[in-house]
Amino acid sequence: GGGGPAPGKVLEDRADAIFNEAIRAEERHAQKRALQLYKDAGATYLEALRALGLGDAAAREHAAGKKLAMVLDRAEVLNKAVAAARAQPRGRVGGGGGGGGGGG
Repeated sequence: GGGGPAPGKVLEDRADAIFNEAIRAEERHAQKRALQLYKDAGATYLEALRALGLGDAAAREHAAGKKLAMVLDRAEVLNKAVAAARAQPRGRVGGGGGGGGGGG
């Protein structure tokens, strides 16, 4: 008999942990680190879904699939923020936070 959790579940738990770490990194404004963690989390969620053997439609309905979509979404937002920060001229210390994005 197979003891222990299924590999898909193990991968999903690992992805959750990476995702949480990415959110914490973002809160500390460690954007490059957060971006890397989001990429790792996304890849791990994909692996988990593959291990679960789900088709595209089923994967989207699965918790890991929903979290994968969130990870990709946040990574994209962060990517834009990093790119925008890079485009800004240096030399100004501090500065206010950016406004929120519009709804889609």
